Amino acid sequence: MSSNGVLALGGCSISVGRIRAGQQITVLRNGDHATAYDGDGDALGHLTLDLTKRYQGKLHDAA
Repeated sequence: MSSNGVLALGGCSISVGRIRAGQQITVLRNGDHATAYDGDGDALGHLTLDLTKRYQGKLHDAA
């Protein structure tokens, strides 16, 4: 996790927000789908990866 709230995942960059900068985040990836969780195991959000792009944008809110 970078200081600006962006994390790296398999050559992709995903924004989780500056408020999360420096926090431990767990990301589970299944094919082109990624879901991020905070240190307590609560879902932060998810997105479908576009592997033709490096920057993936922000997570979609968890349901």
